[in-house]
Amino acid sequence: LVTHAWHLRRAVPLFEAQGLSVIPAGIQFSSIRLDSVLDVLPTPAGLRDSTFALHEWLGIVWYKLRSIFA
Repeated sequence: LVTHAWHLRRAVPLFEAQGLSVIPAGIQFSSIRLDSVLDVLPTPAGLRDSTFALHEWLGIVWYKLRSIFA
C-alpha cells in the first residue's frame, strides 16, 4: 500500500479488514527542522499540517467507533 505517510495508520487497518495482506510504503514523511528560535512561531504551513493531522486522527476515531457499534 503506497500512500502519504500520514494516511498509513488509518489506511492499513482498512485494507486488512477487507482481507488484503498489506505491506505499508509511506511517502512524503514530514520532519521538523528548527534552525532558529523563530521557527517555533505559528505559520500558515503549520496550521495546514495541524489540519491534516486532526483529519487523520478523527478518521481513526470514527472507524474505531464504527467498529464498536457495528
